[in-house]
This record gives sequence, C-alpha cells and structure tokens, in this order.
Amino acid sequence: MGITMSNEKISLSEKGKNLIIHKDQPVKINYFKPEDKFRSLKDESKCDYIIELENYKVLFVELKGNKFEKAIHQLENTVLKLKNFYKNLKKCCYVIGRTIPPSTQTTSIKEKFRKKYNAKLETKTKVCNLKVSNLINCNCKCS
Repeated sequence: MGITMSNEKISLSEKGKNLIIHKDQPVKINYFKPEDKFRSLKDESKCDYIIELENYKVLFVELKGNKFEKAIHQLENTVLKLKNFYKNLKKCCYVIGRTIPPSTQTTSIKEKFRKKYNAKLETKTKVCNLKVSNLINCNCKCS
C-alpha cells in the first residue's frame, strides 16, 4: 500500500490496484486515509483514501481485490458518515479492483448510488487514470 507524489501526478496503490491523478492544472490537492483526518472513522468500515480537490470536488477511493460488494459498503459508509462535512462539494467514488462485475450488473448499482448519496460511482479494473482538468469539469470517468 502506498502513495507516490510528484509535480505531475499522485498515485495511490495497493497490491496491483492503482488510482493515478495527473495534475494538468494547478490545483491544491489533499489526500489522506480517512481515519487520519476523521478520528471518528477509526473503527468504522471505510474507504481506503479521500482526495480533496480545492473547493471543487472530493473523491472517495477503495482499492479492492475481488470483494466488490464490500467495496461498495465501505464507500457508502464513508460518504454517509461524512455527508455534512462535504455537503457543498461534488463527490466521486471509485472502486478499483482486481475484478469488477460486468457493466450489466454495475449500471443499476451506480444509478442507485448516485440517487442515494448524490455521488458518482466509477469502477475500473486494476488502474484508473484521472486528469485534474476533467475532475474540475465534472467528469469522473477513469481512462
């Protein structure tokens, strides 16, 4: 498990799963494990990382092996526990896993997630690449 940062990108990784943010615009980015900033989450089921992009958006990241349902639960719990803290920011949630169910199964999960938590849910196998410029413009899709 680790975080790598350079002037050009931030990389979050765990056992072969990676989320990479390419810093193509000058934006202040904070990233941390949820329990490091929110002590109340220490003993809770939670996502692996939270990434704050200035006053634009917050990203919730879960790097998971093949337990997709558990990953969704961890994201849901984190978003729910922090809904008041991040109420004025757009939210994107990511499950990057070794295996992800086919889109026929995840489409309805993503829609329910969006309606229930007012957050976009994206899924990707192994590596998710994001650009700051896309995130600022409300595009949460991985490439």
